[in-house]
Amino acid sequence: MLPQVGITLDGVSRTNFFLSTTNMFRYVLTLTLTAGPHTVGLAFLNDFYAPPEDRNAAFDALHYGRRRRLRISGVTADPGAPPGEPSVGSTPGKSYEVQVAPSLPASRVAAL
Repeated sequence: MLPQVGITLDGVSRTNFFLSTTNMFRYVLTLTLTAGPHTVGLAFLNDFYAPPEDRNAAFDALHYGRRRRLRISGVTADPGAPPGEPSVGSTPGKSYEVQVAPSLPASRVAAL
């Protein structure tokens, strides 16, 4: 069994997950925060030692930053895509969250 890691925000557990490799690997998580200072905790949850097995986890760094919102500057129809699937420009290496709705209120369409 691989190590399990937990993330807390202001002392409250927000998520936990099992590492997927024994090598150093970058894991990306998204947590929504309110404005103001917060305390973030990172914990190794399932320590185990029974020789010769010794389960450990090592953390190199914890980075945080603002998630950039995707600004749609134009939508074009991809001739090879099924109807209703627009193509949207993005930046390679960046993560985006796309939400889909059958329709938008006029006030939301104007805000886009």
